[in-house]
Amino acid sequence: MPSHHRNHHYRSSPSCHEHKAQQRLPFPREGTPTPTIRGKPGLSTYCQHQRAGLTDLPRPHQPISDTYSWVLEQEYLRRERIKQNNKTQQWVFEQRTLFPGETLQSKDDLPAAWEERTRDQMWEELVYSYELEADRWRRQQEEVKRMAAERERTKERYVQEELKRLEARLRAKRETERQRLVEEKLRLQMEARERDRREHAGTQKAIADAWRRYESGWEAITNSTASLGFEDIPWPTKSIPAAPSDITPSAIVTLLLSPFHSPKQTRKDRLRSAQLRWHPDRFRRLMNKVKEEDKEAVEEGVGIIARCLNDLMSKEKTPL
Repeated sequence: MPSHHRNHHYRSSPSCHEHKAQQRLPFPREGTPTPTIRGKPGLSTYCQHQRAGLTDLPRPHQPISDTYSWVLEQEYLRRERIKQNNKTQQWVFEQRTLFPGETLQSKDDLPAAWEERTRDQMWEELVYSYELEADRWRRQQEEVKRMAAERERTKERYVQEELKRLEARLRAKRETERQRLVEEKLRLQMEARERDRREHAGTQKAIADAWRRYESGWEAITNSTASLGFEDIPWPTKSIPAAPSDITPSAIVTLLLSPFHSPKQTRKDRLRSAQLRWHPDRFRRLMNKVKEEDKEAVEEGVGIIARCLNDLMSKEKTPL
């Protein structure tokens, strides 16, 4: 065997390198693929047989090209082992960070506290997530309550403003109605006063005319010799009566005691003068001039007037 083949075989055989790599790696990470030389271009048949466990085959003489391919393969394996070692060292560093008081050589050395701590961390994270959710829900509920309270305040403010507007409209309506009633009352009072004034003026004129007719009538029947009917008698009423029933005490008082005539005569003087005219004995002289068909009605009317005058005179004489 040539010396260069022999020296190369003893320095870096594939099986020797793999054995040393396994000693340096306490444990590889699970799932890390094992590098393979299957399908690599330029690999020697001897290396493939040796990887398959066929180490009893005689090692043939390798050409230079196969040797170069084998060297490239070894370099590839070396780089892969470096990557694997880096990953393993990173994992050990992480575990030592989690468990600073533990000495970890393999995954089987993980203490039971790791699972407990993992469960505690998961529980803490779950509780924390629940707390976050509860806090979010609480803030959401507070926001809902705040918005509901704001809507209630807005609604109450709107209701109060609407009530104020309604009260203002009612006050304005009541004030308008009150003003209308005041104006209506004033109008009615003015109309009543005007009506009273007109009535007063009309009554005054009517009574004055009736009194003049009454006085001139007595003068006419006293000096006349013509026959007299019921309507020719100067009855002491404002309106000419059509029958004895129209001669009432109130009608007699309205004319005889009216302030619109004889301002210088007192009530007693007016009653005494009327009694002298309407006394039945004195009026009998005029009955001879009354028509026969009207005598009964005239006598009845004279009797009504005489009795009314006597009653009025009695009241005047009776002290209060």
